[in-house]
Amino acid sequence: MKISKTTINMAARRGVAITVIPEDKLNNGQTSVEFAQLEDGEPADEHAALYTLTADGLFFAGGCDDTEEWPHWIEDETRLRALLPAMAAEV
Repeated sequence: MKISKTTINMAARRGVAITVIPEDKLNNGQTSVEFAQLEDGEPADEHAALYTLTADGLFFAGGCDDTEEWPHWIEDETRLRALLPAMAAEV
């Protein structure tokens, strides 16, 4: 799965920061995606949810607060875009 700049911008307009952290910056060898609230145009210090990015989609890796209801698997970018309004309400 790939997350386009268009999806990242759609999220930002809703107040959600999507940050893709490449595998070479992490010790576990996996690409991660953080979802956080935007504060003054910058992502908050603490992420709301963390996902692992694979070819098969985004897989929930952990979160803060009430992220238990976040989907454990986001199949593709179309599904991610559909979830943005709900994610914005949670961050």
